[in-house]
Amino acid sequence: MKLKNNKGFTGVDVAVSLVILLIFISFVAALFYNVSNTSKRMERKTQATNIAIEFIEAMKATPFETLAANTQSQVTMDKDTFKSLTGKTVEIPNGYTVKISIEDPNNDSNMGQVMKIITAEVTYQLGNADTEENVMIQTLVKNI
Repeated sequence: MKLKNNKGFTGVDVAVSLVILLIFISFVAALFYNVSNTSKRMERKTQATNIAIEFIEAMKATPFETLAANTQSQVTMDKDTFKSLTGKTVEIPNGYTVKISIEDPNNDSNMGQVMKIITAEVTYQLGNADTEENVMIQTLVKNI
């Protein structure tokens, strides 16, 4: 006489397979979230880098005398100030701020007539979080 029927699934088999499936799905969902988050972070950083490069290139194209006349420790420029200084219009997307500084190397007044250090720092927020990141690019401009 046969007491055990081997046809079909038992409740324990279904429960174990559901637990394994839920664990697998949660790992895959976390992986997709991390990939998406990293992709957005890199996209924002790339955009900030492009903005900084655009500002640096515009400042390098500005006559040296104009840079020498505007040497300050640090100045935060808005679009209008930047346009009046360089004559170029740069679009700054929402969520990004740009700080431009023009400095004399080693605070030497003689060297300041020949060279200037230009720094572009772009600060941006990551999503809805309160965390901010920044990109900073420096270049040396010589009076030729």
